[in-house]
This record gives sequence, C-alpha cells and structure tokens, in this order.
Amino acid sequence: MKTLVAWYSNSGTTTVVAERIAALLGAELEVIEESKPRPRMVVDGKKTEAGGGTLVKAAFAAMLGMGSSIVETRKDPAEYDLVVVGTPVWAGSLTPAVRSYLKQHRKTLPRVAFFCTAGDPAKFRAFEQMRKIAGKAPVATLAVKSDDARTDACAGAISTFVSKLGKSG
Repeated sequence: MKTLVAWYSNSGTTTVVAERIAALLGAELEVIEESKPRPRMVVDGKKTEAGGGTLVKAAFAAMLGMGSSIVETRKDPAEYDLVVVGTPVWAGSLTPAVRSYLKQHRKTLPRVAFFCTAGDPAKFRAFEQMRKIAGKAPVATLAVKSDDARTDACAGAISTFVSKLGKSG
C-alpha cells in the first residue's frame, strides 16, 4: 500500500509524530508549509516570545475556520492509496495550513487517516473539521498529547494506529 504522511507543525511536535508514523508504515513524507511561515510559538516545549500577538492570531484563525496560503506540495495525493494527514490543535481546531491542504486536495484524496497533537486531546473538534473538509471519513484517527509526543509515552498509541491502517488496506 503506497502511503503518504502529510502534516503541518509550528513547534516540531507534530513532526515527531509524523516521522514515527511514516517510519512504521514505510510511507513517504510531505510537510505542509505556509507561504509566509509563522514565528515559532513553542520550541522544545517552551513558549517563545514570538511577539505581535502571534499565538492569539493563530488561535483565532483556527477557531474562525480560516485557511492560509501554503507552498505548492511536491507530492500528488492522488498517487497514493492512503494519505495520513496531521495537525497540531489550536484553540480546539485544526491549523489554517492543514485546512488549506485538505481543501486544495479534497477532490483527489484517496482513503485518509488523521492524527493530531494537542495539549488536551479530549477537548477538540479537529477530526470532525478534517472529515468535513476532506469530504470523507478517516479509516483511523490518532490524538497524541503534546507532552507525550517527544517521549515513548505515545509509542503504543502510534503502533495501534498504524496497525489499524494496515488492516484497512
């Protein structure tokens, strides 16, 4: 099964999870990049002094369902059997960059799976937003607590998620 893992990350936390998933699946990677990158809001688990209300602006953009201008992707999702899409959760919502990616590729997405990283994965609506924008239900979802993403605390959950993806093919 040819698989693509596409994700956006501001702090690197979602990148860690994306790379773990891709390694277990033997999948290709596609980072979703904003045309005008945001200042990093968190580095190594610590908030930065991004300034200019960066965190507030990002949260409002996510809450209001806004997209952002993204760099043209290098890989065509239509060429894959499965696309795993990942996002951090901002103010309970998916990020503007992932919203734009899903809208841009909605018509060509094959089967999808979703993952997210969040401070409190139990309190968000990102997966439902992703499902609506993609226009299809995911074969599996994975929510990883941000504090666990850079440790082995999420290894079991990632393995279970990957196992579900293998069985869905």
